[in-house]
Amino acid sequence: MVDATVTLPDGGPGMRLTVAGDGIGIPEGGRRSGLRNVERRAETVGGTSLVGPGIGRDGTGTAVLWEAPYWVRRRVAPCAAAALRRVQQQVPHSYDLNETPRTRKVHDR
Repeated sequence: MVDATVTLPDGGPGMRLTVAGDGIGIPEGGRRSGLRNVERRAETVGGTSLVGPGIGRDGTGTAVLWEAPYWVRRRVAPCAAAALRRVQQQVPHSYDLNETPRTRKVHDR
């Protein structure tokens, strides 16, 4: 299962993207070029990224949290919403444009 959430808090400082899965996770010594790219992009815009255990039983899998400041939200949020709309057409999900805080949640089961 993969769980992806984009949160755009009303009046908040920016945006938060969380992607978590229950797969095998990242093996020790495994390739991390994709995660380095995520970290670099966050740093470039004054944001942060964290990698931790996933949502599987006993913490299996991987979770990535990516946060960016408000000015990035204004540029990236429309792209993130468009990407989530594309995912909406491909996987079972819950997706409500009117919920508060403005959170989009996509579940792939």
